[in-house]
Amino acid sequence: MSWADSGLCGYERDDEQEEIVTLAAFSLNRKKRVKKLLPSFPAEGKVKDSFAVVKESVDPYEDFKASMMEMILAKQLFEEIDFEQLLECFLSLNSCHHYGVIVDAFSDIWKTIFL
Repeated sequence: MSWADSGLCGYERDDEQEEIVTLAAFSLNRKKRVKKLLPSFPAEGKVKDSFAVVKESVDPYEDFKASMMEMILAKQLFEEIDFEQLLECFLSLNSCHHYGVIVDAFSDIWKTIFL
């Protein structure tokens, strides 16, 4: 069982749309379900010149994972410190309600790249 499925911090998967904050490294005219851009957000390193995007999601895991992969490729995040900053950024932008699914998506990417 994943952390997200355990119900910690109130996270439960369902089919309803919910508001999440993802990152984008380039123009947002391709983004679907974008509600608004955040003017600024706390970030360090290569992640700091990105756009924070508020969007509706029916599958936060896939949306977080896709956004993380987009950032990794666009910003060439290949060092462990880059990944730590990426995770910190996603956690700081979202409520604890989403921490489990963010960590699950991040962990799956981490395992694929580093293990």
